[in-house]
Amino acid sequence: MIYLQRSKRNKKKNYSIWLWLGVIVVFLLVVFLGKAGWQAWEKEKQLGQALEALKSQREELEAEKEELEKAIAAVDQVDYLEEVGREELNLRKPGEKVVALVQPSSEPEKEKELPLHWWEKVGAVFKEWFSFKR
Repeated sequence: MIYLQRSKRNKKKNYSIWLWLGVIVVFLLVVFLGKAGWQAWEKEKQLGQALEALKSQREELEAEKEELEKAIAAVDQVDYLEEVGREELNLRKPGEKVVALVQPSSEPEKEKELPLHWWEKVGAVFKEWFSFKR
């Protein structure tokens, strides 16, 4: 009878140990999967932001491409050639007069002399005393 009681106690202890080990394993599994899920979510968030940035960059490049295509089409037109000749090469048609506007040169402002501090005045006096004149 004592033997039966001891075996029941041992079975309860073994059952309790296995139960706690199972709880620990399940807890570790939940922590591991939670961490992996969190990392995957952060990576997805970063990739989404990168995708949005690339989409906006693509739109900007497409707009720039359209402008360049318009500029290429305009190169063959006479009006564009005249405009470039006038602005960049300073050309004119026969009979036209060119007026050049000259802006007055702005002289740099004279630097304002700041008043000397007392230690600068003392330093200047000592410098005069100890300077060698030729």
